[in-house]
Amino acid sequence: MDKAGAYGAQGMGNFLVESINGEFDTVIGLPVSLVRALLTKASASIPQ
Repeated sequence: MDKAGAYGAQGMGNFLVESINGEFDTVIGLPVSLVRALLTKASASIPQ
């Protein structure tokens, strides 16, 4: 009910996932490292 058309790869839903190819953050939602790199390239101030 809370996955917007996807499945849960964490918690009880982890039995559905055999392996992950790529970054976990990207697979389950927001590609954090990509967003950070794009913000850095745009000279945005990024909190640590």
